[in-house]
Amino acid sequence: MRGLHAATALFTTITRRKHDYGTARSFLNYLPAGAPIVFSFSSSWSTARSSSVSSSSNRSLSLSSSISYSNILSIEECLTLAATQSDNARIVFVDGSWYMPNAQRDARKEFEIGPRIPGSIFFDIDDIASKENVLNPKGLPHMMPSADLFSTAMDAMGIKNEDRIVVYARKGCFAAPRTWFTFKSMAHDPSHVHIMNGGIDDWEAMGGSLETGSVITVRAADFFSEEISIEPNYKAREPTNVVDMEYVATIINEGYLLNDAAIIVDARSPGRFSGKEVSLPELNCILVYNSC
Repeated sequence: MRGLHAATALFTTITRRKHDYGTARSFLNYLPAGAPIVFSFSSSWSTARSSSVSSSSNRSLSLSSSISYSNILSIEECLTLAATQSDNARIVFVDGSWYMPNAQRDARKEFEIGPRIPGSIFFDIDDIASKENVLNPKGLPHMMPSADLFSTAMDAMGIKNEDRIVVYARKGCFAAPRTWFTFKSMAHDPSHVHIMNGGIDDWEAMGGSLETGSVITVRAADFFSEEISIEPNYKAREPTNVVDMEYVATIINEGYLLNDAAIIVDARSPGRFSGKEVSLPELNCILVYNSC
């Protein structure tokens, strides 16, 4: 069984507080080499162009040179990207909001109603995911999608391999890193996938425009069928930097944890780690032996 969880759990935990992703910059940019680390967590943009921006290539180059193009971009950098995009250098803002069930919030509905960054796309980690099939026989939520599903989803959303992706989320949401990781894992150019360091409130406060009004978001059921094979334009690969349950079981059963040859990091809340909290009653809350 391939129950694939994105290995962003530690980053997710680091960035839960407000939208301060700066704390995790070193984690994203300088992942250490050495013993394998397995992260586990329970299943559970009209363009905002400034009238002061010149269309001359020199001005565009000057603006672009002020962007770090690191994994985490400041609001200012994101606004600059929005002002300098063109048909040959598309910037796609992706709302990767997702909430725990007990938050009683619907990220898709909130996006569809707005406010949202104009022209942005909604990405649902529970929908663009392997569901109750051979890849996920237990029907666990938000398991990593297959390459076929992800490619077809990108086509349906109008996203191309060469697009620069900026993932953002709403206030109180910690799931943006998971969407960021999914794009990287599925073979989008890693130098073209970023997280905005702040939410839409911060974007607006810095002069970014927002839009409201109903929009229709993409759902997997509207475009994907495992029985129909159509060659997608977007090229993805099967997810990388993820492991299945058998891999984790092997690490445990063969004693890799005991001799420090591997580390399993559980980045859920302390209550869920200990089993005192169960956010999804239909799933068993477990503590992996010798995890931390």
